[in-house]
Amino acid sequence: MNRIQKIELKSDKLYINEVERFVEQICDEYNIYNNYFGNIMMSVLEAYTNAVKHGNKFDANKSVNIRFESEAGGLAFYIEDQGEGFDFRSIPDPTDLNNKAEEGRGLFTIKSLADNVEFDNNGSTLKIGFLIASINHEISKHRADLFHSYVNQGVKKNQIQ
Repeated sequence: MNRIQKIELKSDKLYINEVERFVEQICDEYNIYNNYFGNIMMSVLEAYTNAVKHGNKFDANKSVNIRFESEAGGLAFYIEDQGEGFDFRSIPDPTDLNNKAEEGRGLFTIKSLADNVEFDNNGSTLKIGFLIASINHEISKHRADLFHSYVNQGVKKNQIQ
């Protein structure tokens, strides 16, 4: 059964609690708990924050739409802003010690925590997919290792400067 839920929020970080509540309700419905819940929550919050900051450039007259769909084998969240989009292929690798601007950390985090990330509408729509069938120890450990590697590289980068 494909189930759809939507929420539209003003482009303001003050509405982050509404995003949290939206994700919590969905995860409760699908019995998503433990660290997979954290992956979903952190990814959707990061995507919302990016949409407000980079997509809509904090323009309170614009909004961010979040749509949830249950799909065969998983859950998908679509985060859409009203910005012009961006070239998602040109975002620098935040794990590269030569990346002085520290760009791309949010997308790196989302890609590390989700099973599938896709861009549409010239980058103004982000689809974040989570495969329910993939909730297992090996994938959780792999994700944790990726995240710890990223954090450790950030610590080293700060020590070099």
